[in-house]
Amino acid sequence: MSYCVERNQIFEFQSSNMRSNMKKALMGLLSLAMVSWAWAVNVTFTVNMSTYPDGATDSTSTVHIRGSMNGWSDTNPLTNVGGDYWSVTLSLTAGDTVEYKYTHTDNLGNLTWEADPNRSLVVPAADTTVLQYWGPSDAPFTATDSVDVWFRVNMAGVVGYDGGQVNVRGDFNGWSGVDSLVQEANPDFWSGQISMGAGSYGYKFTWTGADGAVHWEDNINNRTLPAANDTTVAWVYFDDTPPTGVVIDTFQVTFTVNTATQDNLTDSTVAGFYVSGSLNGWSQVDTLSANGDYWSKTVGIVGTTDGVDIEYKFRYTDLAGAEHWEDNINNRTATISSDTVLPLAYWDDVAPFTPTSDLDVWFRVNMEGQVPFGYNGEPVDVRGSFNGWSGGTNLTQEGDSYYWSGLVSLPDTIAGGYPIEYKFTYAGSGGTVWEGSIDNRTATIHQDTTLAFKYFDDLAPSGQEIVTAYVYFTVDMAAYEDLGIFSVVRNDSVQVRGGFNGWASQALPDGSNLKMTRIPGQTIYELAAPITNFPNTDDEYKYYIKWSNESLSFLGSPYPNVDWNADWGYEVPPTYGAGNRPFTFEGNPDVIQEIGLEYYMDLPFEGIIPEGQTIDLTFSVDMNNASLFDPSTDTLWLYIKDPIAAHLTGYFPESRPFDDLIMVDDGTNGDATAGDGIYSRTVSYTGKAPYSWVYVYHFAGPVNELEEGGGFGFGRFRCRFIHPESISATGPTWPSSYAFPTDTWTDDPPLTVETPPDLSTVSTDPNELPKQFSLEQNYPNPFNPETEIKFTLPEAGLVQLNIYNVLGQQVVKYQRDFAQPGTYGLRWSGLDQSGAPVPSGVYFYEVRMGDFHAIKKMTLLR
Repeated sequence: MSYCVERNQIFEFQSSNMRSNMKKALMGLLSLAMVSWAWAVNVTFTVNMSTYPDGATDSTSTVHIRGSMNGWSDTNPLTNVGGDYWSVTLSLTAGDTVEYKYTHTDNLGNLTWEADPNRSLVVPAADTTVLQYWGPSDAPFTATDSVDVWFRVNMAGVVGYDGGQVNVRGDFNGWSGVDSLVQEANPDFWSGQISMGAGSYGYKFTWTGADGAVHWEDNINNRTLPAANDTTVAWVYFDDTPPTGVVIDTFQVTFTVNTATQDNLTDSTVAGFYVSGSLNGWSQVDTLSANGDYWSKTVGIVGTTDGVDIEYKFRYTDLAGAEHWEDNINNRTATISSDTVLPLAYWDDVAPFTPTSDLDVWFRVNMEGQVPFGYNGEPVDVRGSFNGWSGGTNLTQEGDSYYWSGLVSLPDTIAGGYPIEYKFTYAGSGGTVWEGSIDNRTATIHQDTTLAFKYFDDLAPSGQEIVTAYVYFTVDMAAYEDLGIFSVVRNDSVQVRGGFNGWASQALPDGSNLKMTRIPGQTIYELAAPITNFPNTDDEYKYYIKWSNESLSFLGSPYPNVDWNADWGYEVPPTYGAGNRPFTFEGNPDVIQEIGLEYYMDLPFEGIIPEGQTIDLTFSVDMNNASLFDPSTDTLWLYIKDPIAAHLTGYFPESRPFDDLIMVDDGTNGDATAGDGIYSRTVSYTGKAPYSWVYVYHFAGPVNELEEGGGFGFGRFRCRFIHPESISATGPTWPSSYAFPTDTWTDDPPLTVETPPDLSTVSTDPNELPKQFSLEQNYPNPFNPETEIKFTLPEAGLVQLNIYNVLGQQVVKYQRDFAQPGTYGLRWSGLDQSGAPVPSGVYFYEVRMGDFHAIKKMTLLR
């Protein structure tokens, strides 16, 4: 519960805020004036890949530069400018210090980063070119007074090669064997330096067998070398012959999944059905087609003939836009080395029947549409040509649902398939009730199968018609206005985006199901959105800040090399683990459905850490059961996943590795015990900033790179809250240090989602003294999860506020001995005196002070 002062104090706070914002704006202009001497220069980054262990070529490799200048993203690919040399030119600001690394991606999508530490460059005052070697490494050769050339050859494709000495012979050494190459750590590669005079030369590689015979490259003409400057020659296969048996190819892989165990899952009840995984970046690009219960798609996957490992799951999007993943199994895995038809999968690996030696057919029917006609749970059968139209094949009810299903085994004796006719029946009070409005159902059975579920008599439940009804959303933006992220002055606006409006892609032309309106004199925005869907349909949504161009420029101004992303306007609400907010569309056209007042990013105004206050936060995670983590080689980071918090705290952009967010297990930086497998990091956190943290753990090393969580559902990220030391009339008192509970590394969502602390406060307004007692109707009403109760007191005295259920039992009692005159607002979030949630229903609230007594009614809907 929290009390807040009405009108005068709020307006005074807003004017104070405006003065603060004007001061910040002036300081921003002053800062811009102070740095106006800086100018842009062109820096050409060139990296030589001759030191990349596995070799890099323009046909098999993509090289990027990633760093502070581009948010460590892959937006700046380098171009192969010849041989081992790759280059890109960036416009940077003179005087800035940038940190960066080069990365290599092969044509299977495997990403490799250079080793630590980061490269660093102070941008000079004039255009410049930087030449570096992958590693970071020095040049592979030692410079002399001659022209120094580095040769490199791969022997993996040589048939009969026995590991003998490899040489390079050419015009520069009289085609002799005096210049021997050295075998590298990767035994397929041989390399070495030859110093020569400037000129143009022919050459070839040779190898010497155990019998002393010299083997030349005999399927190619002489290789040519224009030697004018020190250089490395791009590596080649001996005789230009790559290894046999390992070929990069595109394999056609067929995925099939059966959804017979799912509720009402058909091609007409989903917006899309997909296979998502490492094969497509876990995206929705590969849509499966339906044939009854069977969903299938053939996908082209790039791999090598010695096999490429993939992980994947099946998922679908319902008509309301909600995402549904297989969530009771680990990622599916397969190794692909040729065109492949993967074995039939069942959703969540739950098969509806156990196969027999006969031809097995699974039947399924939904009886809900028969309830208005007297059906009351009676047994259901399937009757047909396969059982003499008798009632001998009884189906089984699936739990307490309206689904009935069962297995029929047929003799597998008819060539070309087994044709059947059938209908469903049930035992009514007057005898057997048949499907009477349809012809016999038909199917031809070729193999074990499930038949897509049917409604009895093809009659869907009467309540399944699509309706249009209104849903009322409200969100309080006070905290993010105070933080300077959202601004009415800069013409920012608020939207609610969800499945019901296609996440804005299906917004109505007038914006009536998208755009929220500010309630005059308040920081609350509202929208009564018309929604068209089936009643009792689950849907999801988020609040979204639509920044103006002015705000996009203002917020992005500290980051000249990173555009402020409009998608960062989507909240990542901590109480839902950064996932979408869920609700069930009631679909009553005669009643406006109220969601209840919410806070953008679940941040009440009281949840702001005051400006200038620093809290030392300690994060800890148990890595003992992280199966792919190698503590001897891998680095573990704390990744901030809230882009706005990353901006406010200086760890921008989000989801990036920062050195002072590296988790350690060495007894320093907040780590309690070295070597116990629990990694920690203490971070200095300075306000103004939210009291919530949205984050994950991410590790990377030479073999594996992995990040926890993901997806769009509940618990996609970790979410925790800083707890205050105490609460007083002036608000929370925050600690100088705070240790979050120890996390445990978790591969898949949901991750830990913490319940926020109660930030209840009491305050009074000395400037507005009411003349008489009054108790207002709570708002909103009905409510879920929170409502506000307002009352006014004209004099000091003992005040008591009580909340009762319909049985007269007291669930909340609040009392203050010497309340000052003023207007008070109590926020109640449906919890009793012990902090436990109370059930849906009608509640009564009363205020007592001396002889004054008032009582009103409110309704909680969960």
